[in-house]
Amino acid sequence: MKGSLMMDCKKCGMPLQEDSLFCKKCGAKVGSPDSSGKLKTNKMKWLIMGGALAIVIVAGVLFFIFSQRNNSVSTFKNAIQDNKYGEAIEVYVNEIKGDLNKETEVVAFLQAEIGQIKQDFINKKADFNAAASRLEAIKKTNLLTAEVSAAQAEMNDLNDSRVAFKSGEELMQNQNMKGAIMEFTKVIDSDPQYDQAQELIRKASSDYQAAVLSDAQQLASEQQFEHAISAINDALDIMPNDSELAAKKSVYENQNKEKLAVERKEKVEELKANQELSVVETRIVDDYIFDQMAQVIVQNNTDKVVKKYRIGYMGFDKDNYPVKFGLLNESFLREGVAEATIQPGEKHGSNKKWELFESKIVKIIACVKNVEYFDGSTWVNEYYDYWVEDHKDKPLQP
Repeated sequence: MKGSLMMDCKKCGMPLQEDSLFCKKCGAKVGSPDSSGKLKTNKMKWLIMGGALAIVIVAGVLFFIFSQRNNSVSTFKNAIQDNKYGEAIEVYVNEIKGDLNKETEVVAFLQAEIGQIKQDFINKKADFNAAASRLEAIKKTNLLTAEVSAAQAEMNDLNDSRVAFKSGEELMQNQNMKGAIMEFTKVIDSDPQYDQAQELIRKASSDYQAAVLSDAQQLASEQQFEHAISAINDALDIMPNDSELAAKKSVYENQNKEKLAVERKEKVEELKANQELSVVETRIVDDYIFDQMAQVIVQNNTDKVVKKYRIGYMGFDKDNYPVKFGLLNESFLREGVAEATIQPGEKHGSNKKWELFESKIVKIIACVKNVEYFDGSTWVNEYYDYWVEDHKDKPLQP
């Protein structure tokens, strides 16, 4: 046989070979030579249609999976943008956490959102409270905590800077130059208003300096040097490098020292002249036991009777330099107590001697420190401390 049986005659049903053109029984025409090609083509079409259908089904499944993933991420994004951090946390925990792709997408979104919030605030597209609220919503998700905290710190600094700038402008308008300078110095260099703030500082500083120098000069003319110095110090606190202020301060300090020296001298002379019990004479006398001893003569300048008094005394060598003396604990100043009845106007001390224990001493000075009277009253000599300050451990002035 030339070929296998493939079909029957459509007219009589006689089995025909594959390459038959006419039926051998009834003579009917069977088909053309390309019939088998058409059959093969039909098969190919079915195969293509089946493959396409399979692709569509797979794509549909993938789209469903992708859309489900995107739905949870989109829900998270919307919740964050609406400040619904509770909903965002729930979606993240239940539908996103553990899925690396979703987590990566969420982190990228949050980073972009943080950057946008900062940029909106910097460009004044969002006020501080609104921007802070958006950042707080992100922070409460406990994601990117460090990045959120850093952004909050930057925004806080910039907000404080803007508040200071506005306050400085208001103070300057009210002629409070000191306050304006203090506020403008709070403006940070990352603030777009920084250069303007620096220019305003220069202007306010010039005006403030002129006012301070004028006020200080007026105070100095009234001999109120301490107030003048205080006013300049206040200015130097905020303008520490102002050489003109520093120079004027030095002038007033010197003038104040001179004034205080004069006032001190006048006060010391007054206190010395008004002592109730005063030293009128000092001398060094020989003693058969201690070789040399000090003798101090005092006078009662009151109408009361002295019962007891304490004095201080110092010793000096031949060149008027102070000498330490004493038996156990040497010192430039020693004190002693004398019990004596001294009537008003009377002197005492010719029979009282004070130990020196130092042969180098050729001169002594003394001063009464305090007194106790028979009537129970006491007197403390205000001049005594000045006397000690002027002479202790210092050369004796001729």
